[in-house]
Amino acid sequence: ISHVEIISAGLLFDLARRRFPLFKEIQKELGEDIMLLVKSYEFTRRKLLATDQEVLFQHSYRTAINLAGAKISIPTICAGLMHELPHHDTNTTILELHQEFGREISTLVEKFQLIREIKTSNNKQYVSHLREMVIAMAQDLRVIIMKMCSNIDRMKNQNTDSPEKMANIAAESREI
Repeated sequence: ISHVEIISAGLLFDLARRRFPLFKEIQKELGEDIMLLVKSYEFTRRKLLATDQEVLFQHSYRTAINLAGAKISIPTICAGLMHELPHHDTNTTILELHQEFGREISTLVEKFQLIREIKTSNNKQYVSHLREMVIAMAQDLRVIIMKMCSNIDRMKNQNTDSPEKMANIAAESREI
């Protein structure tokens, strides 16, 4: 899936929101994968923009674009879109993701949450976090790829972060 396809999915959702009759025909032609992208895009957009977190929405979107560029599966791209939701003040739970998007996507987001707080070696909890990461990686490498795509975006686009935080993200990526 490409950057253009993800943008198209967002535009397609705008058609659905306006209830254009054409939407049902497009949905039938494009298939379930694109519709899953559309649904996860809109779900993330609605949750993050409702809590005034445009910057976080843009980060989630760019993470999904990075995942698409890596030619990874549609469920992983969808999980990449939603990876920030349970962590921030969106009232989104893993159970809600499971009910809306199924087991595979909710499990990817849940495993991402397990490794999101990996600390660098100067932290007391480093060994514990590293162990969680390795366990998650052994079960599903897609979670680590999601983490790396998220970190790549943070390094490229989060200019407001302190130099210390940027150094921590770089160290975390090196440790992974």
